[in-house]
Amino acid sequence: MTGGRHRASEPPPPDGGPATVSIDSSTGPPAARPTPDGDLVDCAREFLARTAPPVAQGFLADWPLSRARRTMTPSPLAATRWLAVAAREHPAAAGPLLDLLGANAGSLAWRQTYTVGQVGAAFIDNYGWAELVGPRGLAPSDRIACGILILGPHTHYPSHCHEAYEVYVPLAGTARWKQGERGWHDAAPGSAVEHASETPHAIQTMVEPLVALFLWRSRDLAQSARLEPP
Repeated sequence: MTGGRHRASEPPPPDGGPATVSIDSSTGPPAARPTPDGDLVDCAREFLARTAPPVAQGFLADWPLSRARRTMTPSPLAATRWLAVAAREHPAAAGPLLDLLGANAGSLAWRQTYTVGQVGAAFIDNYGWAELVGPRGLAPSDRIACGILILGPHTHYPSHCHEAYEVYVPLAGTARWKQGERGWHDAAPGSAVEHASETPHAIQTMVEPLVALFLWRSRDLAQSARLEPP
């Protein structure tokens, strides 16, 4: 099984970074928002506590209390180019987290679970994830994992599964989601998409890139997802 065959179009030229632009009608010209400052782990927790649906907030009981943060070896991926697009189009509730993510993307360890041979070059060019909390995250945890998934526009994430119980909370971009034998359904930013253990699921983005917070609970948080047979 391969990823989407249509390579996503490139985002608009950079406009000075991921910071959004605010317009004050009293002064006229737009003013760039200052580069955001803060801790990504704390910002993700605050987003979950204030905004996320209850099924996602349930992970907060196991959120690590320690302020210890790992020093990550940066590993950039092409898919992070979509963060600037997402930051310009984000819902207000996810704005602080997306802005901070865009400002710190270059210092994170971005990963990919699959190879070009498994999913195709177009998918690899538009896919990546980074762990904020967990065995490989900024904040160590052996109880839960929390991170960021990026999928570029017009990208098909093939059906896959894993033992871990999973919840996604889209931060930007409305995509289509499929679980098991159920039909496709749209999930907008701020909603929750829940996947029971070993339930096959797939994602199809449309005209917008998808940036989503993912949450895992498992005894083996270092496990990898497995593609379903074609």
